[in-house]
Amino acid sequence: MMNDLFLVLLTTAMTLGFVHTALGVDHSLPFIALAQARRWSLERTLVTTVACGVLHVLSSALIAGVGLALGSAGQKLLVIEETRGSWAAWLLVGLGFAYAAVAFWRSRAPKLEGAEPGTDLAGLSSGRLMPALFIIFALGPCEALLPLLMASGMTLDLAHGLAIASVFSLTTVLTMVALVALGYLGSARLSRHLGGLGPRLRHHAHTLAGVTLLASGLGIRLLGL
Repeated sequence: MMNDLFLVLLTTAMTLGFVHTALGVDHSLPFIALAQARRWSLERTLVTTVACGVLHVLSSALIAGVGLALGSAGQKLLVIEETRGSWAAWLLVGLGFAYAAVAFWRSRAPKLEGAEPGTDLAGLSSGRLMPALFIIFALGPCEALLPLLMASGMTLDLAHGLAIASVFSLTTVLTMVALVALGYLGSARLSRHLGGLGPRLRHHAHTLAGVTLLASGLGIRLLGL
């Protein structure tokens, strides 16, 4: 009976890891948009995706694990996760708005700033952007993980619970990598077929990236994506 339940929860963990990542546009679109705007290589894009994905699942697993070990009620843990999710969403909105605003201003006066269209943005260099992304994804909860851990904690031992959390986490990160890789390659291919529209989009690539971040944050907060 325990083995049957373990297999059911393991399969559920894999399914939920894939579905919640595929439906959550914030798991992939920000990386695709930033990669195109900042001209990241595919390798750098995927490394960044993996780093953010690991922080995303690890933070939720640690909070859920500590809470369950201390005997915290499930409702209290859900409140913690909802609060973290709200913070992450609004931080993503704020980052996107700031990025888009600075990018749009720079695109309107590139000569004044002494920058070519599509180059890096002053005040939003990688040294500031990457920590911001890491913080946002560390705060962003995996909503589906807590019910899985609660279900396993009531009927299975610690080893089985860790296996379920690991499968969910690995599926989530691998799905993020797959979606970002497909989006990256698809965007690169699309840009080659845009003809004369390509340079115009390149000129506003940073603004579009900022708008994508902002929209992703609003999608989490308002639509529950």
